[in-house]
Amino acid sequence: MTRESKGFFWRLLREPLIHFLVLGSGLFVLYASVSDNTAQRPDKIVVDEAQVRWLAEQFQRTWMRPPTHDELRGLAADAVKEEILYREAVALGLDRMISSSAGACARRWSF
Repeated sequence: MTRESKGFFWRLLREPLIHFLVLGSGLFVLYASVSDNTAQRPDKIVVDEAQVRWLAEQFQRTWMRPPTHDELRGLAADAVKEEILYREAVALGLDRMISSSAGACARRWSF
């Protein structure tokens, strides 16, 4: 290293912008390493195994037979649509206007 490049390096180390960038990057890395990445996103809808089992039980009680794979897939899709409609109804404030269940809010919004 030449004397001129050493001077530039030390001048760069004293620059407040460099301090800010290094500290900000360090905080970002620290937060990413300690944060809970498994937290459910509010815009993500997940139909888990317990819900699928419940849907299958409800279907079997109604039709007196277990659902086929395609019927179960349709039931899960309907559950997702109902959740989407419910979230939209809540976002519009319809949950305060309708004092019944979440399903009723979703059905009301779907018309």
